[in-house]
Amino acid sequence: MAIAESIVCPKCHSEDVVGTGRGSGGVIELRCRACDTSWPRTPATPCPRCASLDVEVTSYMGWAYDDLEEARENPMADYSEVERIDYRCHSCRNTWR
Repeated sequence: MAIAESIVCPKCHSEDVVGTGRGSGGVIELRCRACDTSWPRTPATPCPRCASLDVEVTSYMGWAYDDLEEARENPMADYSEVERIDYRCHSCRNTWR
């Protein structure tokens, strides 16, 4: 069973493509049944307001205190790195995280 009509093999251009599982970060592993080529595919995130796929994704690396109460007393408190991802729809200008 093919995943979708629009997904084609990058090597042989066959539409006989199947999903073989999910990787980390929502990546879908695909495999062509015609030539046995495998590749990862990251699905697009649609806008929750208008369902457009014309979405800009921006990732920021930063940090945050592990315990905010401790940090108020001690500015050298433990912290961790965090990744923030912002989304912006080019069609309706909606933004979300």
